This record gives sequence, structure tokens and C-alpha cells, in this order.
Amino acid sequence: MPCAVGNCNALFFRLQIRLIFQPLNKCFEKISDSMMKLSIAVLIVALICGKANAGNAISAAEAEATLTKWSKTLPAHRKAALETLARTPSGLNSIFDAVAKGVMAPVEIPPEVRAKLVKSDGKKANQLLSPASSPDRGEFVKTYQAALQRKGSVDAGARVFGACRSCHAFGGRGPAIGPDLAKLPDRSAEYLVKAILDPNDHIAPEFVYYLVDLKDFRSLGGIVIAETEDTITLAAPGGGTAEVVKLDQIDEMHASKLSLMPEGMENLVRTSAFPDLIAFLQQPVGGK
Repeated sequence: MPCAVGNCNALFFRLQIRLIFQPLNKCFEKISDSMMKLSIAVLIVALICGKANAGNAISAAEAEATLTKWSKTLPAHRKAALETLARTPSGLNSIFDAVAKGVMAPVEIPPEVRAKLVKSDGKKANQLLSPASSPDRGEFVKTYQAALQRKGSVDAGARVFGACRSCHAFGGRGPAIGPDLAKLPDRSAEYLVKAILDPNDHIAPEFVYYLVDLKDFRSLGGIVIAETEDTITLAAPGGGTAEVVKLDQIDEMHASKLSLMPEGMENLVRTSAFPDLIAFLQQPVGGK
């Protein structure tokens, strides 16, 4: 399988020379600031990819090293590192440990890696990767699902959807802070009610909310809508201008455990209006 990081073999060779003489963690501590600009994760994943391509097992120490710079690693590189770590039992254990210690949020773990964690240790995965839903969400979901016995009005639902337009598009019209609700793979009433009233039950990786601390002591928040070798672009709710942030300005970035969509939609949408909202969301794409 080809390496997920460009120039993997060349980077691996350069790092391998250093590793002959000094422990892995100390090696990374001595990497210059210019190399850090490309993100420490590029080098770490390059090392691991080189070893995996050579048919060697990934040691626990190497897996742990990938996580020591987690808060300074970009989302795309985090995903590549997790996919690489998930290839071995020691890597899976390191992911479990990182979640338990609060180094990473469960929402950062891609579905394919999550599946491997569950297969590795279902009990531990259930304890550590459970969604951050409030205990009362289940009751609200039941109440609102019961209200769906009435057939809703698409026109009335369009008016209710106005409360959602600051973050959600429908059929390509609107902002992309949250998922385009016309393109959801599952638009059943049961799924939609749970997604609206219990937004923390499932958060798609592309809509993880990041808290970014800058070296000038400012803090930003948003989802990462674009990423290059030198910048990330953050989009925040409300339809404002997306902000481009240079990597050398970033001190740390952390993924929130919670969805950008807050709990409490039952306070904005009456039970009686919910059938209308669901009818609007279930209309054929290209409808009203």
C-alpha cells in the first residue's frame, strides 16, 4: 500500500539515520522550527509508513511518539497517523490510552479506525468512545418521535427550517458549517429526529469543531474547511467570513468533544411543528 504522506521514503531515510544514535522522543525534540512548520506529524507518519511498508511491526514507543505532538498536528495528518496506528495491536492500545488521557477526542477517530478499536476491545471502546450526549436526550427523542404521527407540511417546514439556515445548507443552498441536510445518506424520520435533538450522538469527522490557540494569545474556533502545507481555513457559524490561519501562528489546536450544533433544539422548535420540519427535510432534492 502506498504511503499516505508524500516523499515518505526520503523522510524516513533521513529520520532513520538520527534514530541510530538517539531515542525516538529526543530525536523529534531536536527537529528545527522550519521542519515543525510542515507539521511534526508528517515526519512521524513517514517513519511509521516506512516501517510498515518494510513489513516491520510498529512498536509501542513509536505509536506513543505520534501522539506526543497531537495538539500541534493538523487534522489531515492526525487522520493519517490514526490509520497507520490502527494497523497493529500496540497502535490500537496507544489510541485507547490517548483518548483515556484526554490527548484526543473520540470524535477525531475515523469510522474505519473506530471499527478496529471495537473489534480489538469492545468493552473498552464502549467506555471510551461513547458519545457526549446529555442523559435527558433520549426522553426528548421519544417525545418528538411520537409527535410524528401527524403528517407534516413542507411549506410550514420551510419556515421552521429558517432557524437552521445559519449553519446548514439544503440542496446546495446555504452555508456549509454543518452537513447539507438534503444529502444525508439516511433521511428517515427516526434518524432526523435523533440527529436534531441529540447532535452529539454522532459527529462526522469533517464537521469536528476545533479550538485553535494562536501564538499571539488569540483563540479561534470553527471547522476546518481547507488545509494546505502552510495554512488551515476555519469556518464558524453565522455565515461570517472564513479565516485563513498560517501554521506558524498556531500554538495548539484541540478537537471539541461536542457538536457545533448545540443541544436544546426542543426549545426552538415546538413539538407540534416538528412534523413540518421533518416533511421539509424529507422532500426530494430540488423541491421547495
